[in-house]
Amino acid sequence: MKATTNGFEELGLSASEANALESLITDGPATGSALAVRLGVQKSVSYFLCEQLAGKGLANCIIVNNRREYRAPEPELLQARMNGRRKEFAKNLSRLDSLMKAGTRRRKGATFKVFEGWDGLKHALDDVLKTHPKEINSFSMAIPLKHVPRFRRLIGKWHAKRAALGIQCNIFFSPEMQSTLGADRKKDDHTKVRFVKLVDPFPAAAIVYENKLTVIMWTEAPLVISMESKDLANWYKNLFDLIWKTAKP
Repeated sequence: MKATTNGFEELGLSASEANALESLITDGPATGSALAVRLGVQKSVSYFLCEQLAGKGLANCIIVNNRREYRAPEPELLQARMNGRRKEFAKNLSRLDSLMKAGTRRRKGATFKVFEGWDGLKHALDDVLKTHPKEINSFSMAIPLKHVPRFRRLIGKWHAKRAALGIQCNIFFSPEMQSTLGADRKKDDHTKVRFVKLVDPFPAAAIVYENKLTVIMWTEAPLVISMESKDLANWYKNLFDLIWKTAKP
């Protein structure tokens, strides 16, 4: 019944409240003590949960033999109340969405997101594909050798997704990566690879697409900064085009 419990949680109930309501529905009415046994919690916790549900109109309390017994509402009434909460939730979500969009329109200059660690790097890369850009330009120069094996696995899966979406990627590497990352990318569809030796290789990798720039800095664990700025993205795109002309296949 986990899906049912999750559904209650999405409508504003805590996990504990959702479990209590599910028990009242599926196992029938119960005193606070009996419900505590069902849920494996203290009596005080059980009574608190029942009172919370009653306060939200999702449980009824009646006195049976001088004991408080809690029951779930009739199915029709429960359905009506849940539908009401669902509509209110949708309304609030719509308001929040409008506020976020309005805030985005009012922002000026570049906006930034910071991702840390390998999980952060994965999320940052996934963000790139969410916008489904037509073309991506990528600099991959000075990657520390200790990071290459793990990055090679992660970026390989990402490029497979990118190629499956039909997104073109133009990427250049330092010659030292010709037999590893360079060879991997040459096998990918919708991909052009070149190699260039720079006097001062970038201490980071960068991905430029549309009006966005994602920079991967190779610290002890990857640190990623994703920026949305038309001017900054254009500057890096022009730099990429300049280097691309001198790079070799």
